Amino acid sequence: MSLNLNSLSDSDIAFRCRNPDIIISGDPDVRCLAKLSDDVIVKCGWSVTPEETANQEFAYKYSYACDLKVPKIYRYFRMRNIGYIVMEFIEGTSLEKIQFHKHSGLVQRLATAIHNLFQQMPVDSPGPRNGGIPRGSLFSEDGAGTTLNTMAKLNQWLNERFLLEKDELGFNFDLSDCRFCHLDLTRRNIILCPDGSFCLLDWEHAGFYPTVFETYCLLFARQHDYEFSQELLEALDNLSPKTESHKELERHVQMLDRVYRNNLRYCFSNADDTELRKEAEKFAAFPFPLHTEVPTSTVPPPALFTETVPPPLHLGS
Repeated sequence: MSLNLNSLSDSDIAFRCRNPDIIISGDPDVRCLAKLSDDVIVKCGWSVTPEETANQEFAYKYSYACDLKVPKIYRYFRMRNIGYIVMEFIEGTSLEKIQFHKHSGLVQRLATAIHNLFQQMPVDSPGPRNGGIPRGSLFSEDGAGTTLNTMAKLNQWLNERFLLEKDELGFNFDLSDCRFCHLDLTRRNIILCPDGSFCLLDWEHAGFYPTVFETYCLLFARQHDYEFSQELLEALDNLSPKTESHKELERHVQMLDRVYRNNLRYCFSNADDTELRKEAEKFAAFPFPLHTEVPTSTVPPPALFTETVPPPLHLGS
């Protein structure tokens, strides 16, 4: 069934997205996917942003030249603090539902398609394509809280949350270190299409970042889906030119992990910097391998959150 989107107002679409008969996942009051027709789907929720829309539109522009589909966006709007992305529905099977290791060469083909897409995308200023606020695990659950659209701002933001100790070297990334990154390459965001190609979804965390950000996010995903994330990480690494030594890459991974962990512990807009440093000294990186059981202790004040902090990430398997 085809749908004439031009005949539907934003209000019409928002109303239809509350129909439980067309919601295929999620909650319309939080975040959901609603299928308007055989070829149109809507992603909606308070966290569906113009940044995600701009990232996906940018990726779609360059997806024709590689074996990787990106859904075309027809419309974006916000209504009552809910964002709506109206986009193309692409048929296929989520990799979550596939025993990928039984499909010889699948991850290598996927890595090649991802690499080919990102290689052809020209580098712009850091952050999301529209210059908006970065989001994702590296930027805390609520996002970075500000735009980071220059390398100076990005490095400063990272160093503030790294909480440098005396004689420590902080972040000093350059634009030449950056490329367009997805930052959420998990199986739930990848579809295997009937023709054997792939479709990459969920561009919320994407943007121009140092390539080690993608490495870190795959290491992070490895905690929940080790075999797939490790195989994809190795395949992408083999396709990418080596711009830094293994030792330097490991150092940057551990630095980013410290930023992530400090973001869990502290509210940087309010907490006293001196106290943050004292607490950070108590929680230096633990020598746990990634597959070990997550510690159950929580971090004491001045942290404002009580989430369990996972063990640190390392490149080694």
